[in-house]
Amino acid sequence: MVKKTARRHAGKKQSAEREPQAGENRAAGEPLARVAALTELTGYLTEWAKCLSQAADDLELADAPVDTFVPGEPERAVLTNLETVPQAVRDKLRRGETRFTAGEVAALALGLAESLPAATHLEPTALVRTTKGLIDAMHAWLIDAAEAAMDEALPLVRTDEIYQFKIALGKEDPPIWRRIQIRDCTLGDLHYYIQAAMGWDNAHLYEFEIERKRYGVPDGDFGWGEEVRDASETLLSELVPDGRKQLKFVYEYDFGDSWRHEVKYEKRIVPEKGAKFPRCVEGAGACPPEDCGGLGRYYGLVDAYADPKDEGHDYARERLGRRFDPAAFDPKKATKALKRVEPQAVEPVPQAKVP
Repeated sequence: MVKKTARRHAGKKQSAEREPQAGENRAAGEPLARVAALTELTGYLTEWAKCLSQAADDLELADAPVDTFVPGEPERAVLTNLETVPQAVRDKLRRGETRFTAGEVAALALGLAESLPAATHLEPTALVRTTKGLIDAMHAWLIDAAEAAMDEALPLVRTDEIYQFKIALGKEDPPIWRRIQIRDCTLGDLHYYIQAAMGWDNAHLYEFEIERKRYGVPDGDFGWGEEVRDASETLLSELVPDGRKQLKFVYEYDFGDSWRHEVKYEKRIVPEKGAKFPRCVEGAGACPPEDCGGLGRYYGLVDAYADPKDEGHDYARERLGRRFDPAAFDPKKATKALKRVEPQAVEPVPQAKVP
C-alpha cells in the first residue's frame, strides 16, 4: 500500500522500469516508503504547530511555558541539527534548558516540519519520536489552555452542600487533629479554615497537593517546578467525590518548617435544625508554635518541657509557654475562630422557582 501510494505521487511508470530497491529512490537512493511517511508527518506537524501558534496568540499565551514539552537527549540531537529551527531555540536546547514557551515550541515544530522531507541524514526512529513528542506536547498543552480559559471565563458557582473534613498533622503521639464541617467554598477559603481550626497564625505560604496537582498562590516570578494552580479559583464541590468514594490530599503550611497536614474528606452533612456552620466538632492536641523547626523538633520541645532534668527544659518552657499542655484543645474555641473567617464571595447555585 505504501509503495502504491508513493508510485501514485511519482507518476506512472513503464512496466519495464526497474522497481526501486530497499535503500534507494529515484533521486537520492532513499526508500520511497520513508519519503511518504515523512511527508505525511510533515502535514500533521504543520497543522498542530499552526493550531498551537494561533491558540497562543488568541489566549495571549505566546510567552507561557509549555510544561508538557520536555525534550530528552535524542530529541535534542535531532532539533539542534536543523537549520530551520531558530538559532535562539537551538541554543536553549544545547544548554540543556527544559522550559520552552508556546511560541518557541511552535517555532520548533514548524522548523522540524520544514526539514522533515529532506532530513535523510537523521536516524528515522529519532525523527518519528521527536515528531510524535512535539505533537503530543502541543495537544496536551492546547487542552489545558482551553480548559483554563473556560474556567477563567465562567464564574465560580458555589453549591449549598456542607462537607466534613478531618485534618491531621503528622502521625505522632500525642496526635494533633481537627474535624470541621464547612459549606462549599474555594480551596483558598479551606486554607483559612484550616489555619483557624488548627491555631496557626497564617504567617507563611501554603500549598495543597491534590491528585498530583498543586494549588496555592501562583507566583510567576519563580519560574521553576510544576505549575501552581490558583486555590481561589477551585471550589471544593469540583473536587469532592460522589457516593462513598474517598478523597485524601496534603495541605502544607510554611515550606521552611514543612507542616504537612493530611486532609481527608469524610462525608456530606445533612444539617440538623438550627445548626450553624462552619464549626469544629472534634479534635485533639495543641497547635505547635510557629517557626519552631517542624514536627520533629516540636515533639523534641514537648519531651524537654516534660523533663525538668533535660538540658533543653528551660528553652522549651520559654518557647512553649509556662502553662503549655500538648493535649489541650477546645472545639468551641476552634469554632469561634472558624466563624471569623470571611469566605471568598462566589455566586450561589441558582435555586429553582416553585410555582
